[in-house]
Amino acid sequence: MPGSYCARLCNAWSRRLQNYIFIWIILQAVYTKPSMNPGKIQKNKTAILTLAVAIVAAALAAIFLATGPHKTVSTSTPSPEAQSPAAPGASPATEAPTSATPTPTPEAPRLQLQTQPQRSEVKRVILISIDAARAMDVWPLARDGFLKNMGKIAAEGAYGELSPMYPAETSPSHAALLTGAPSGIHGVFSNTLYPKSPFEGGKSEPGYWGRLIAADTIWEAALRKGYRVAISNFIHGYVPTWQARLSDADKNKIVIIYTTKAYKSGTGFAGSQLYSTSGVGTRINYTGGRLYIPIADTVLVGEVNTGAKVLVLYQGNRKIAEVPEGGWASVVVNVTEKGTTYLAAFMVKALSLAPNDVRIYRGNALIYNDPIAWFMGPEVLKRKYWREVVERGYIDVYHGLAGDVGRGWIDLKTYAEIVNYTVDYYWRTNLFVLKNVEFQLMTGYDVTPDPVEHAILGLMDPSMPYSNATLAEWAKRTYLGMWAKIDQWLGEFTKEMNNGDVLIVVGDHGQWGVRGSVAVNTALRRAGLLVTDEKGNPDFSRSVAYYDGAYIFINPKYKADPATYSRVVERVMEVLLSIRDPATGEWPFAIVAARAGQAAGPLAPIYGHDMSVLFLDGPARLQSRIGDIAIAVKPGYCAYDKSATRDNVVNTPIPFIYSVTGCHDGLGSWKELRSIIGIWGKGVEVRQIKGFETYAANVGSTVAALLGLELRNATFTPIWVLK
Repeated sequence: MPGSYCARLCNAWSRRLQNYIFIWIILQAVYTKPSMNPGKIQKNKTAILTLAVAIVAAALAAIFLATGPHKTVSTSTPSPEAQSPAAPGASPATEAPTSATPTPTPEAPRLQLQTQPQRSEVKRVILISIDAARAMDVWPLARDGFLKNMGKIAAEGAYGELSPMYPAETSPSHAALLTGAPSGIHGVFSNTLYPKSPFEGGKSEPGYWGRLIAADTIWEAALRKGYRVAISNFIHGYVPTWQARLSDADKNKIVIIYTTKAYKSGTGFAGSQLYSTSGVGTRINYTGGRLYIPIADTVLVGEVNTGAKVLVLYQGNRKIAEVPEGGWASVVVNVTEKGTTYLAAFMVKALSLAPNDVRIYRGNALIYNDPIAWFMGPEVLKRKYWREVVERGYIDVYHGLAGDVGRGWIDLKTYAEIVNYTVDYYWRTNLFVLKNVEFQLMTGYDVTPDPVEHAILGLMDPSMPYSNATLAEWAKRTYLGMWAKIDQWLGEFTKEMNNGDVLIVVGDHGQWGVRGSVAVNTALRRAGLLVTDEKGNPDFSRSVAYYDGAYIFINPKYKADPATYSRVVERVMEVLLSIRDPATGEWPFAIVAARAGQAAGPLAPIYGHDMSVLFLDGPARLQSRIGDIAIAVKPGYCAYDKSATRDNVVNTPIPFIYSVTGCHDGLGSWKELRSIIGIWGKGVEVRQIKGFETYAANVGSTVAALLGLELRNATFTPIWVLK
């Protein structure tokens, strides 16, 4: 972390410590009665002076560590107290995660000043990220015995809460896991990034690609040491990025499988589809017991056995699958598109085989020879992976399949089945890599909880305006079933680990239930600060401000004169302060903070009055990626909506159609946004890790320490995990 930033932060804390000394002296004066004997009074004075000296010394040490050469400082997270997690001893069958209870205001940030050495004889480190694994749910369910393998990690290793970096999104948090540094250093500031301001022609791109990571990663540090690396769908493992970033020598020491977030097929047929005789989705004809299913330029033939209620699929004369009514089958088939033949794998469900109502659902497809690479490694290993993992069943709920519920293509039962098949795919991939790839560092991943919570977390609360008792029961059952399956796979995974392995299981953030979706750009447009064309797209040449989903950018032409810039920022802040939830009258934000120093919100006194305490400070070359005003909403709200043309600024979500019912658009301070960390393996100390002790960036430094890696840009200290 840059010395100037650390010095500012430590100086601020030094001033706070001086205030604490002053307050304690006053309290001692008030509560020291005149009748006390002189010896006792002297002891009190001595204690006060001793504490004062100790605190001042600690503050000076903090400043020295922050500004001295080659020192690292680990910061802790603001710590709100618990918001109604499942109570210890509660039955997981009846005690479901809560999502919308008001949360207490967080405490101020705290500092960890000691660096923990790692006495490591660890042979391999395995880092598994479970996206949106909420600590307030997982650990209580583990204590209850519902998640037995998570409970084993907690009982035999170190476990606790992990706080995400700001903003509490997947890309910044995973970049922190990889680099040991905050957003201002690693350069990934949100899930969707503008390498430069949209007012200056900047085009957004997915933060998941890893292309914009500006810091050293544990992958690269391991390769420099001569180690082998395996990546199983870990965020930022996008293959085209590493094909360009790595040397030929390093490419021979790494295996990457990446089919998850921001991976998009180069074909036009990989998305899901419904085929029906009613015309919903793609219309198909069903005559004489036969139906014809088009996929790009290929047509599959289906024969319906009405007696057995089974659909038999053929490509030419070759039978490729049998699908019972209400059941699933994995399909592997050659598909031709624009003269090129691709080998595709997908899952098919026969929703209905009634003569007057045939409905066939096809999940999203993975293409073996896709124009966009998803595999890096030996071709023989790719073929083995395809046979043993993909052909057994590939489907991914992340790739827009919740929207298929809103389109009327699938019902809630089918959606829940897709959730479980998605868990199977990700963990089958993790297990394949563990068993078939040589490595010293492995990073694995499961996306499932994140899209599922976005879709159904709010539904678990029957008091939400869009939920009810029946929907809440289904959502809870789906959520708990998902976690039971993840835990089962975790047990299978740990059985295959070696004696010298250390497993680190983490999440990147939590989520909370959403009762109000905030359309910031709609507020800016109504205030005359954002101009749109007839389609609702922003006209940057005529606009003053634009919200990109995380930050508000100010048009650079208003920045030349500092006074003008300050007035524009104040005007935007006024607009933000005027936003209210029409259902409750509540202001939806926890904090809005500007580069210029203005800040508002209940957390402004805690976080300060500029963006530096959000860990956004860093090299000047990266600052163009951040807007001028940072926004964080309160629990119960979400500001993902970038539309400028909504009827209201704050809107009620419509499950599976508009907005999300679960969100992580806030500060890692909130209990709901803390995720899990569990560290397990030979030599790991049994202890609980508190939420205010660990950020995602501490994990990257911990991996580096365990393997003896030089992580060049890490600024957070390792977590003490070995005995």
